[in-house]
Amino acid sequence: MSSPEETTSGLTGFLATFGRAVQERRDELNRFRDLHHEKCHQVDTLQGIKNENARNARDLSKRVTALEEENVLLETQLRLTTERLEEAMRTIEEHDRFKKFLQEQEKLNEVTIEKLENQLRSTKSLKTETERNYEELIHTFALTEKKLEKSEEMIATAEM
Repeated sequence: MSSPEETTSGLTGFLATFGRAVQERRDELNRFRDLHHEKCHQVDTLQGIKNENARNARDLSKRVTALEEENVLLETQLRLTTERLEEAMRTIEEHDRFKKFLQEQEKLNEVTIEKLENQLRSTKSLKTETERNYEELIHTFALTEKKLEKSEEMIATAEM
C-alpha cells in the first residue's frame, strides 16, 4: 500500500489538478458569461434597431399612403384641368372659326358696300339729271301754257 505521505502528496496533486480544472472551468464560465452579456447587449441593440426600423417602416407606410392619396388628388386635378383645357381649346377653335366667318362676311360686306356706294352715286347722278329734266319740263310746260294762253287770247280776240 502506499504511505500516507504518498497518499497526501497524490491527493494534493489531485486537488491541485482538480483546482486548476475548476479554475479553468470558472474562467471559461466567466468568458461565457461575458460573451453572453455581450451577445445580450448585441441582441438588445439589434432589437432597438429592429423596433426603430419598424417605426420607420410604419412612418414610411403612412407617408406612402399619404403620397398615394395626394397622387390620386393630383391625378383628379390634372384630369379636370386637362378637360378644362380641352374645352378651352374647343372654344378657341370655335371662336377662330367664327372670326374667320366674320372676316369673310366683312369682305363680302365691303364688296356690297362698294356696290351700294356705286349705285348711290349712279342714283344721285340719275336724280340730278331727272331733276334737271323735270325743271326743263316745268319750264317747257310753263312756256307752252303761256303760249296756249296767248293762243286762246288770240282766238278769243279773233272771234270777236
